[in-house]
Amino acid sequence: MSSLYEIETKYKVDDFLEIKRRLHVIGAKKIKSVHEKDIYYQHPCRDFMNTDEALRIRIENDKNFFLTYKGPRVSFYPKKRIEINLVFDNLNNLRKLLKVLGFKEVVVIEKDREYWDLQPWKITLDNVKDLGYYIELEYQGDRYEKKLFDHIIKKIGLDEKKYIRESYLEMYLAKKKYNFA
Repeated sequence: MSSLYEIETKYKVDDFLEIKRRLHVIGAKKIKSVHEKDIYYQHPCRDFMNTDEALRIRIENDKNFFLTYKGPRVSFYPKKRIEINLVFDNLNNLRKLLKVLGFKEVVVIEKDREYWDLQPWKITLDNVKDLGYYIELEYQGDRYEKKLFDHIIKKIGLDEKKYIRESYLEMYLAKKKYNFA
């Protein structure tokens, strides 16, 4: 049985040219490039901003649809939280279901993303609309090997002290000064 936990850290970068070169040097392999549209929802009975949760529909390349629940953070560096993903084949029915259950669409965040593999880590290079360029390192499991993680961060040329704790949703809402009321 796979773990429900996602362990992740994120860094702001100026561009991807040097990052890609370093990923190649350390043996990372590019898996795919996609355009992702994330539609975030607000729960009808509790405020996800206060509970540190998120529910979203991810639309990948206008043809693959995922419903993702992210639980409250268990740790903050790297960020660790429960993540549950479900695959759907009908976006309209999924949106209708959430609406009938009382969920409200909050915001849509779009990004162009490259997926890279460096076992046991998944690395993504994200160009997030209105936010800029980011690199994320993600691991699925209950625990991670800090020594290996620190080695990867150093080889990529990132400063572990400059990690970003906030999710794209939090950054987007702060930038747009969005108010749920």
